[in-house]
Amino acid sequence: MLSKITKLDDFQRGQNLYIYPPGNAGRKLYEIIKKERPDINITAFLDSYKNGEMYGVPVLNVSYLSAAADICVVVVMEREQIRKQILGNLHDKGVVNVKYIENDFDYGFVDKDLLIKNDILYFFYDLQVNALNYEFTCSLYHAEIERRKRGCKIVYPVIVPANKVSLFDLSRTAIPEAINDVEQSNYWFMNNVLIPSSAMFPSVGSAIVLSYRKEVEYMFGDNVMQKFPNNYSVSRPIELKSCRYINQIERAHKEYSLPVINDPSSVNFVQQWLAREDIQGEKIIVITLRETSYQCGRNSVISVWKCFADNMIDRGYVPVFVRDTFSDFKDEELQDYIVFHEASWNIFLRSAIYELSYLNMMVNTGPHVFCTYNEKVKFLLFTYISEEDPVGSKDYFEVGKRHIGHQLGIHARFQRTVWGGTDSCELILEEALTMCKEIEENK
Repeated sequence: MLSKITKLDDFQRGQNLYIYPPGNAGRKLYEIIKKERPDINITAFLDSYKNGEMYGVPVLNVSYLSAAADICVVVVMEREQIRKQILGNLHDKGVVNVKYIENDFDYGFVDKDLLIKNDILYFFYDLQVNALNYEFTCSLYHAEIERRKRGCKIVYPVIVPANKVSLFDLSRTAIPEAINDVEQSNYWFMNNVLIPSSAMFPSVGSAIVLSYRKEVEYMFGDNVMQKFPNNYSVSRPIELKSCRYINQIERAHKEYSLPVINDPSSVNFVQQWLAREDIQGEKIIVITLRETSYQCGRNSVISVWKCFADNMIDRGYVPVFVRDTFSDFKDEELQDYIVFHEASWNIFLRSAIYELSYLNMMVNTGPHVFCTYNEKVKFLLFTYISEEDPVGSKDYFEVGKRHIGHQLGIHARFQRTVWGGTDSCELILEEALTMCKEIEENK
């Protein structure tokens, strides 16, 4: 008799069972039965190809089943077509007492992660008033702080497109100095930086990118109990100013602790790369370069960083360069150095190499967020200063609630901002050796 099992109580008391096949779902069912229904005896696992043993229970090849076998088989298979094939094979063999389990099987446990509306903080990042750049990660940190304060379980980022007929444009397309289509590509940055970066925040389950502004009303309406910004509406979007907020907070409060956590698989991939390069276990100094065609004053001076790398090599360190994504395919200027090209194209690998390195060195460029927001990363961030350039001026920093010489309150141990010196090999070397000494003295 073929019957569907929907809960543990559907099994007869004291029943002898054969589980078919012994895959992931079959193993889980075995563990659940042993814990919750010890009265049931698992006689054997059935397999289409092999004999053996698992959990001390025999694994029998199903081809040896006798047509007259008086047994009860429970089929546990996620894929419907394969499940139907297995059931058909058992029928052809004359096995009469067959049960099967589908995805609606309930074994009586309460999902501890079950959410209610109040557990979700909807974070609306509206591109009408917020930039399509690394400021998104800053605002995501801001939303994470709000989540902790409100006691929500997850942050749900909702990226809302800009109004196409607006005078204002904060997208990549609006970068006036950019000289190529790649640096101005909203599509590339959205799908390769913004959306993946959400995955580095453990409280973010998923993110959604809307195609039209009207979708906010259609999808969410009045059903959102917790949202950030508080008074957000698509008709009156709110500029977040999150970087200014982050620049002023103090890390002493637990809700401000740094949120970025690298997935173990990302770390493992980088460890494989380090092993291939035969530098695993070395004192790796990661040098992140900024090489864009806009706000060029902030760019890394390649000759300066090569000079720094040479000096560190002489002292027994291993410099590893990570080039700017938009310049990684350009003429090779670093052929005599180790370059981790893969990190330029994958932010998970980039973030993981930052965490695994002995020390990170960089100018104030967007990817610094994967250092600044991860307490496990040691870094020196060299900030460009120039009163002759708007993006290096005193006024520029004051707009962001910073002053020259300011250290972020969120900085963890061995994290420091260095003001100026972006074009000086001597100053960069001096700061690096000072930090390395601190690291050694506090091992």
